Amino acid sequence: MIQGGHHSVEKGLMTTDEILRLYNAKPLIKVGSDCVIININKSYERGIDHDCIYEATRSCWRMDQKRLLDKDQNKKIKFVLSEYHGLIVEVFEVEKWQRGGCGKCKKDKKRCAENRMCFEGKIAPDKIRNLYVNKSVQKKQGSRQVIMYTIPVLR
Repeated sequence: MIQGGHHSVEKGLMTTDEILRLYNAKPLIKVGSDCVIININKSYERGIDHDCIYEATRSCWRMDQKRLLDKDQNKKIKFVLSEYHGLIVEVFEVEKWQRGGCGKCKKDKKRCAENRMCFEGKIAPDKIRNLYVNKSVQKKQGSRQVIMYTIPVLR
């Protein structure tokens, strides 16, 4: 029997494209005011398709509704960037923000609570994706921040 080892999915065999992406990633310096970055480390595994990235990203999150929607319920946050181990892996265009309790969160129904927000959307247009996908997100060491509205300045 062959044993893969601890964290072999994240650190094990990689395709050439994955290695190039990981080691040649340019840093993400600026994020649009209509974007939010969501860390999906706990709900996504490398090598899975876009539907799984979408489900891991759209799930219910503790987010301030005032940051997402204006007083007329228009979207302030139009794009969600999926971050996995410091790399933006996908960008989604938000069609609709909604309160938790929607029952559509496939991965963890317990997290789908009224005090959380989730979205429905689709993969963003290439013009937007090209600004963010495969860029690296620098975080302060030890940061456990799941939701980021701006890029922190590291010193």
